Amino acid sequence: MKRLVLHSLTMGLLVGLPASHLLWSAPPAGKKTTVCHVSADAGVAFPINVAVRALPAHLRHGDCELAEGQTCEFDEVNGIAVCATPEPPPETP
Repeated sequence: MKRLVLHSLTMGLLVGLPASHLLWSAPPAGKKTTVCHVSADAGVAFPINVAVRALPAHLRHGDCELAEGQTCEFDEVNGIAVCATPEPPPETP
């Protein structure tokens, strides 16, 4: 009888532990966007990926949302990030 209880308990743990990780793991990642982020201590700007829910907070402190093809630059005068669209190359005649 003890052996049956021990085997049942062992099987329950072997099945239960992996299943618990599936049930209580982190939720799937939400939608993300790329922002040009200003590093306050270094005075530089660089692109980072943030959750869409975090975008308003980043915009409030001088970051900007990067669109496809834009570059991420730092405006030293204003201390903010600048999402710039590069000039197209001149057409050759």
